[in-house]
Amino acid sequence: YFTVYMICVGVLGLSCCICVFLLCRAIRNTKAAEEEQRLNQRRENHTKNDMEIQLRDNPGDKNVIMAAVEQFPKLPLNWKLKYASFSLMTSDKDIVLLRVREDGRVLKDVSEKLKNDKEVVMTAVKTGSVYGSLYGNPLKYASDKLKNDKEVVMAAVEQDPSALEYASNI
Repeated sequence: YFTVYMICVGVLGLSCCICVFLLCRAIRNTKAAEEEQRLNQRRENHTKNDMEIQLRDNPGDKNVIMAAVEQFPKLPLNWKLKYASFSLMTSDKDIVLLRVREDGRVLKDVSEKLKNDKEVVMTAVKTGSVYGSLYGNPLKYASDKLKNDKEVVMAAVEQDPSALEYASNI
């Protein structure tokens, strides 16, 4: 760039050369920013690949899954859980809470203990179904005890009025 600048000074004069100099500097900065972005993308892909290996090699390790959730918040939850063990997916409260925050219908597949957990059920009914009432309200899968709970039923009906059909007599 210095050579281009010196040639400009000799041919065009100082004011044009300053413009050319600033243009060259802007191009250089843009190229540097693009290179930095490519480098960051490579680092992220490398880290993501390492995490995927960790997830695959440790399907029953809740800590690995929670690290993936924290480290890659923009990636879909199903990517983070694709290697998780069945018992974690259905019986671990923290993992189930992650799942029902995305789709309340997941309540259908969790353990009976968690279907009776008010926090899990409240989260599920407040989230609702990603498909609307087409596949039923999460309240349908709650324990009978929580289908009788006024707070749970009100939260479910607030989200989807058709949930009332799954409530027990209150």
